[in-house]
Amino acid sequence: MSTIPFQDWLEITQTAYRFAYALDIHDWDLMRSVLAQQVEIDSGTAARNTQWTHISSGKIAADEHIWNVKVLETGLDGVQHLMGNPQVTINGDIATLVVGFYGEHVFQDTTGSQSYTLGGYQTITLQNSRQRWLISAFKVHPLWTKGNVEVVDRAIQKGLELLTDRGESPPRR
Repeated sequence: MSTIPFQDWLEITQTAYRFAYALDIHDWDLMRSVLAQQVEIDSGTAARNTQWTHISSGKIAADEHIWNVKVLETGLDGVQHLMGNPQVTINGDIATLVVGFYGEHVFQDTTGSQSYTLGGYQTITLQNSRQRWLISAFKVHPLWTKGNVEVVDRAIQKGLELLTDRGESPPRR
């Protein structure tokens, strides 16, 4: 494995951490600041058997991806995304970051367990654009889950209702 410059390693990992932080605090402008114009999403088996399956895969505009996660995150009562053990490789203007992740999702208004936890690792691809690393792809590799997957569907329904009540709508294609 070749050595990469520390400044690149720092910027790449901080970009991914800012994305996770933006999820947790619902800062959609911060999230947009770390994404390329188009983002390739592959949620793997993480979205299986949920409404998320229909909105979480493929190459889409960054603003559409933000809307999709905003719907889910707005419907949740609590969320925490943690990343660790970053492994970075760089090939020209493309970086690959592999991180372990832990995501806790809490929805208070459901039967059964009120949380859904997901753990595993993510492969995040970043492009160096104008001397900034921007996220251009995510691939989620869940290794385990715990709790009630219904939390995701209920949160999506609630998120759509809340955003509609606020007069917010998806970005135009």
